[in-house]
Amino acid sequence: MFFVREISPDVFDPVETRTAIVSGQGANRVKHPPEILALWSDAELAELDIYRVPEEAIPDGYRSVSFAFQRIGGIVKQVHSIERIPDPDDEPKRYITPFEFLARFTQPEFQAISAAALQSPDLYGWVTRAVAAQEIDLAHQDTVAGMENLVLAGLITSARRDEILAVL
Repeated sequence: MFFVREISPDVFDPVETRTAIVSGQGANRVKHPPEILALWSDAELAELDIYRVPEEAIPDGYRSVSFAFQRIGGIVKQVHSIERIPDPDDEPKRYITPFEFLARFTQPEFQAISAAALQSPDLYGWVTRAVAAQEIDLAHQDTVAGMENLVLAGLITSARRDEILAVL
């Protein structure tokens, strides 16, 4: 539940619910305790240009980007600006499983890397860490450096490195 005050025609500001609520000006100025928000009727609050506004529900699958208060059909309402929540399956995958990572290599590339790993402790260590990982971060410095070493060793081309590291 929100409480808003109409500060000019159809312009609403939230009311602070923990401090005194001031109405009138000059000699007619009155400080009301914040409890009036709970105790007074809607009609009594409206005399102070204060309105109770229920929180507006957001449809499933959407999220609020922002909201404002508007008078619609004589009633002050919360109006959301919404956007669809992206489906995680539609978002690019920066993190993939080791199986998905190794599946990006062709069979000849995988065989050449496996054979080279038997001759290079550094390459063997990189491949072993990749296989043992919970997930592969395609943008992580170790992944990128390992792929660059495969290019430098002549095991894959730089174009293939870019294809394999592409976020799909």
